[in-house]
Order: sequence, then C-alpha cells, then structure tokens
Amino acid sequence: MKLFILLAAVMLSTIFACKPKQDDPAPASPNYGIIKGELYYVDGSGNEVTLPFSYDYFPADSVNKYFSNGADGYYKINLKRGLENNEDSYIKFSRLYGDNTEAGKPMSPLETDFKFSMNRLVQNEQFRFIGAFYSSAGSRSYCTFKNFSFDTETHKMNFDFEAYFHPDDLDFATRYDAITPASMKGNVSVTMVEKPWF
Repeated sequence: MKLFILLAAVMLSTIFACKPKQDDPAPASPNYGIIKGELYYVDGSGNEVTLPFSYDYFPADSVNKYFSNGADGYYKINLKRGLENNEDSYIKFSRLYGDNTEAGKPMSPLETDFKFSMNRLVQNEQFRFIGAFYSSAGSRSYCTFKNFSFDTETHKMNFDFEAYFHPDDLDFATRYDAITPASMKGNVSVTMVEKPWF
C-alpha cells in the first residue's frame, strides 16, 4: 500500500511539474520600435475622417535595413511596420535617403518611396486606404521630416514626418472622391539593423 501511495505521489508531481503555469509570460519579441500617427481623409459620404494608427510589428529582417557609405557620403534606409494579424495595414519607407556629415553622422532625410495602407472597420463599415508615392523636392505628393536623430552606435532613429497624398497617388481615390487628397502626421522611433551593402 505504501509503495502504491509513493508511486501515485510521484506521478502526480510529474504531471503538475509538466503543466505550464497560467501566469507564465509569453516569450519576449525583439523591440525594434514603433511608428504612430494619424491619417486625415474624406470618406465616400463626404465625411472628414481622422484615423489614428500605431504599427510596431516587425515582419522581416530583410525589410528593416540601414546602410551608410561613411563620412561625407550618404545613407539609405528601408523601414516597414505593420500589424501582425492584418497584412493590409502597414506603413513603409523604402530607400529613405540622406547625406552624412564629414563625421559620418546621418542628416535629415531628403527623399523616400512612401507607402501607407489601412484596412479596418470604421463605424461598422470597412475602410480601405492605400496611398503610395515617391517623395523628392517638387513632387506632387511628398513627405517632410523634422526632429531627425540617428545614433550610429545604437542604430536608434527618431523623426517626425508629414505626408501629403495627391489624389492621383491614392489607389482607392475613385472609390471615395477622385479630387480629395489625404494627409498624415506621425512619428518614427525605431532601432535599425545595419547591412554591409544595400
């Protein structure tokens, strides 16, 4: 009888030891930073829409890249953030480009390929927005940058941005209003991954 009780106690302790605890934390994901802001638009009914967004999911290392050719040269950045469970909602800066100082420190960006997509329910109606453009001096759609900082040792980057979408650069412009532009304000606070070449 004692042997039976002893074996039962060992089995119970083994079962409970293997059972995961309810308060065990989930594995921590890498903290690569966040892009957040607000989209300003006019919907199909003519209503002004202000939609906040906050994208902090990091989809792939191949998207998040920083390259610099050193002192008195230039840098390029690819940067994307989105929602893990909603692939149609994201923001992307491709070939974000700027000059370096003589000390090799990145200065404020000069140009970029910019793309923003949002797919969500707004007042129980599906709202889909896609806008894309190449931003450079004098372009019809553009993105401006302020308060830019980039630490070349930690690869932490911060800046504020404002984007203006010309109606012709909105994929869904004809669905809403073919003459209505859109605009956006936001902030980037991320850690980049350096690559030897771009």
